[in-house]
Amino acid sequence: MRRTLGKANIVFLSAHPLAASRGETAHHALFIDEVQDINGPHLEAVFTPMRAANNATAVYLGTVKTTRDFLWQKKMELERLAAADGKQRVFHVSPEEVIAENPAYAAFLDGQIRKHGLKHPIIQSEYFGVPIDAAGGLFDRRRQALMRGEHGRKSEPEPGRIYAATIDIGGQDEAATDPVAQLANPGRDYTVVTVFDVIPDQLPVYQAVDVLVDHGSRHFESYPGMPKLADKIDAFLAQWQVDHVVVDASGVGQGLASHLTAQRGRDNVTAFSFATRGAKAALASRLLAIIETHRFKYWSDDAGQELSDGWWFWQQCTNCGYDLPPEGRFEKDLQWGVPATLKIATSQGNLLVHDDRLLSAALIAEYDRLIADQKLSVGYTSSVVLQSADPYNPAMEDYPMYD
Repeated sequence: MRRTLGKANIVFLSAHPLAASRGETAHHALFIDEVQDINGPHLEAVFTPMRAANNATAVYLGTVKTTRDFLWQKKMELERLAAADGKQRVFHVSPEEVIAENPAYAAFLDGQIRKHGLKHPIIQSEYFGVPIDAAGGLFDRRRQALMRGEHGRKSEPEPGRIYAATIDIGGQDEAATDPVAQLANPGRDYTVVTVFDVIPDQLPVYQAVDVLVDHGSRHFESYPGMPKLADKIDAFLAQWQVDHVVVDASGVGQGLASHLTAQRGRDNVTAFSFATRGAKAALASRLLAIIETHRFKYWSDDAGQELSDGWWFWQQCTNCGYDLPPEGRFEKDLQWGVPATLKIATSQGNLLVHDDRLLSAALIAEYDRLIADQKLSVGYTSSVVLQSADPYNPAMEDYPMYD
């Protein structure tokens, strides 16, 4: 696409690898926008030669995402040149500079920070120019500190509280028919039910207070000394008087999700599929927003007790890695989890870490989304008795209300 004004021309070209963009000449300047989404070798092969005839200046524009994208690599290259000859070639526009030119931007940025938290990867990348993969794992020490609650693990509900449960479903094991047999697949993921105390507010706070963990039980078959998993879950949810359930309905979880829906009603159960494209990435993005806004709290009184439920949860957080594919978006394409074969040394030998406790807890982000989308409401209520007027006593004009 070419635009002309007198003798001046500006030409717009596509950087898509399949676009026919070769053959143009940059007389004065070559501007390359959204460089973070462009394939570096393709750019160098097709566009850099356009500058040759007139030694045209190249201007690279974009918003950095990861240290692997071409924009960040070009930034590092130009900073090395600047260090050698003292000429500035990299210009970073800070939010403060944008606000100085456009005051309305301040209100917008403040709203985004309130929604996601200052240290959310999207905020750091999109608005502050910090690469998403600049800091270790997805749940580094700083983020884990935000996740640690001051409360201890609990064993029963408190009157008047609101409880939600999140369930990550593991597979059933062939050897589970024999209560004394070794599991045929000891590496199989666990089924984990996490109970949260939901504290209503403008933005609800979620405190993890208990967990049910099962390894390999048959979902709908019971044997002597080994009840079926469906019964275990039903009893645990009843014990905690759970108000709403978010359950993993992908793969082997479909049967238990259907069972819970039939038992508790469609309005009280939300099925979530990790198999849906982008679902797991979106879940992580919202979970991080809950953490960064100080609304996710996990009990920590057994964090130092090896092999306890709490200890395993924090181990899974520590070992949770992530990756953002080239040209991917954090909230749609993020890949995260604990490597399936990862083991750590314990007093009982080298054991698989898994990520089932982490995934179970992460499903509270789907519960939070339902509230944000006004598909679910939470709050406290109280019963009152209204005393009606006495028809035989016309002088009685007050209608007192009693709790």
